[in-house]
Amino acid sequence: MTLRVISPVSDENGLSTGFAISQTCPDNWLIRAIKLLPGESMALFGIGSAVLTNYEVQSVGLIAGFGGLCMLLTALIRYSATRNVLSGRVQWRSICIAVFTVFLWILALELPNFLPPEMQFLPGAIAIAWILVVPVFYKGNAS
Repeated sequence: MTLRVISPVSDENGLSTGFAISQTCPDNWLIRAIKLLPGESMALFGIGSAVLTNYEVQSVGLIAGFGGLCMLLTALIRYSATRNVLSGRVQWRSICIAVFTVFLWILALELPNFLPPEMQFLPGAIAIAWILVVPVFYKGNAS
């Protein structure tokens, strides 16, 4: 399995010409959502922030630095996983979507601590909406 999002091939007019040369079916919404969701970094941040909280280290800088490390890890993993072996092309939009998803996940876990109680649901709701909507619009690269 690859994390490359497989899309239908299009001609110069943007019209679908069927499946890619390899005759691989294009990914449906659920498969695209799974491939775009960086579970490895989201789990790492969740566990790491819980460990930091258990040791009563509530430094915003430390959490931000750890979050930045998770986003960098996501970018490196996704660069390697979305690189086409034959052409060397990388799905940069897929990488950016995955990194931004980790950013939203960090906000959803940490930002409610700094918001008034009536707005604490907002970061999580934005993250969920992002994860559900992006696969509808991002269908992958043609090659």
